[in-house]
Amino acid sequence: MIYSTFRKYSQPLTFVTFCCVTRSVRSTRTCADERARAHRCDPPFENVAFGARVRASATCGERGPERYCTQAQRRQHGGAAWKTACSVCEQGHPSTSHGPELLTDSHNDLQPTWWQSPSLLTGRSPPNPVNLTLTLGKAFEISYIHIKFHASRPESFSLLKRTASGSRWVPLQYYSTSCLKTFGRPPDHGAHIAFSLLEGRPGAHEFQHNTNLQEWVTASDLRISLVRLNTFGDEVFGDPQVLSSYYFAISDITVGARCKCNGHASECIRDGAGLLKCLCEHHTTGRDCEKCLPLYNDRPWQRATSKNPHACQKCDCGPLGAERCQFNSSLFTTTGKGGQCINCYDGALGIHCNLCQPGHYRVHRHASCQLCLCNMHGRSSLKSEGPSG
Repeated sequence: MIYSTFRKYSQPLTFVTFCCVTRSVRSTRTCADERARAHRCDPPFENVAFGARVRASATCGERGPERYCTQAQRRQHGGAAWKTACSVCEQGHPSTSHGPELLTDSHNDLQPTWWQSPSLLTGRSPPNPVNLTLTLGKAFEISYIHIKFHASRPESFSLLKRTASGSRWVPLQYYSTSCLKTFGRPPDHGAHIAFSLLEGRPGAHEFQHNTNLQEWVTASDLRISLVRLNTFGDEVFGDPQVLSSYYFAISDITVGARCKCNGHASECIRDGAGLLKCLCEHHTTGRDCEKCLPLYNDRPWQRATSKNPHACQKCDCGPLGAERCQFNSSLFTTTGKGGQCINCYDGALGIHCNLCQPGHYRVHRHASCQLCLCNMHGRSSLKSEGPSG
């Protein structure tokens, strides 16, 4: 069967045969050289699907034992013949269970495990689409996806992604023998289902500076929407044995990706709540190192590149310091330093915490601001006039 495909966003994800890389988020790399000079760094490339949680909208045997059949072609004298073998799918029994957790376990071609949908005989799915939703735990930058079908390929299915939990699903790629009828899209003639996420895309060589491409490869969740089976019209006969031989089945999903840290971390770890996050460097913070630390906003945050690590710069909040600072673009344009200090310590105030609050003074520039001891009846204000207060 030849698939016609539609590229909604030009050249999306890759279907390639790839060795299974187990999930490993530790790295020996750091984000600085031996002289402590900052440079761009990234977590290791890995199969982020391995062990990940998958939810299926329908699975065979979840409502009780279900009979299903497979057909295999065998050569005989004078030609070939089809032989039917039937089995039972029932959840809760290791030998007969085909749940979604088997999509992301260790794959063995000699002893495959697989997820399987209910067959046409059950009437539950299809014709209704079946969704497989893969939760990665945080944002990753996806390089490729590999799907290995255990049964015949669907007549139509699609790949979707979202960048955060609760955000909208964005189509990555449609697959169909009838793109126009199923998805209302013209097919890409001669296209194959093996393709690269960035290969052939305009501006791919400038990925580090292309925010649109960076957003395109970012995903926290992936979805395979299995739309329609390839039944070749056999369902019209209503033969139970034939209907029980049509179902969706996938034995393995591999997703090659890196934990998204914007070039500011070399590894991802789990925090106290068990959530995956970047171990940020370059004075950055956030699950994706997507912002600067509270006192390091002297310049606007930027993603690191191979030529510039764009480490966050500490704000000038004087010798007394402040609780935090925020970036002020007008101040940056005027002075070249954009850090505006917030909540100065020890009675200080001002953009750089270099002044004392009314009624306070300091004996020298490195001292904290002290309350003026003034005769309240002899002064019109509490503004200090000199170091003596």
